[in-house]
Amino acid sequence: MGQFASILGHKPIQSAGLSQPATSFTLFPKLAIEVRLMIWRHSLPGPRWFEFVSMFEPGDVLTSYAHCKDKKIALLGVNRESRMVVREEYKQFQTNCTGCPPMYFCPTVDVFCFAHWLDMDEMENNLEYTIQQIPIKRIATTENLGKEWLKRLKLDELFLVDSRVELEYYGAGIIGFQDGWTARSFFSGHLEEIATLCEELEEEVDDWVAPVIRVGSWVLANPSEYAHNEN
Repeated sequence: MGQFASILGHKPIQSAGLSQPATSFTLFPKLAIEVRLMIWRHSLPGPRWFEFVSMFEPGDVLTSYAHCKDKKIALLGVNRESRMVVREEYKQFQTNCTGCPPMYFCPTVDVFCFAHWLDMDEMENNLEYTIQQIPIKRIATTENLGKEWLKRLKLDELFLVDSRVELEYYGAGIIGFQDGWTARSFFSGHLEEIATLCEELEEEVDDWVAPVIRVGSWVLANPSEYAHNEN
């Protein structure tokens, strides 16, 4: 290359040798709109785990809370174009939980989590309140939803979680799900019951399709990165 450059009267081009990754891309606005939208969509968060819990406050008042490690979506604060992409995929909803602002939820990706410390009546109240605003397609729970809720929700995916693993309310938050038979004897009866309900619903309801069922345990965050009392 140096020889050809000298013949042409040009100096050899030196390697830039960047020592640090770039923190900005000023040519982004000049990209084709199709490319920009593709980049925005690839920048959306992956599956998020919305955890609903309830506890007794002073005076024996049962109160519900909603937690999510990535509750805020960064693209909502970039520009009009990025917000348009978010709103195509995510629906805003308001929980009936104490002090919880409106949140954005993607029915096809995000998961509603009901841990074992959530009162069953509170779980049903949260479900009833939420489905009036947005569809719920993925649920992770330690409890049996029952035939009526399986029928109404028409889930795409149902995560059955080992409830024998005690979680501390003020400890680490839920950030995922680990597939696996943590205890075959624990899940076998639960699965048989749900399988029976699904068979009955498929026979009774014409357009009802059984959800994909996964069994396993919660994946918890490092408490220093995400804990309930910090969310």
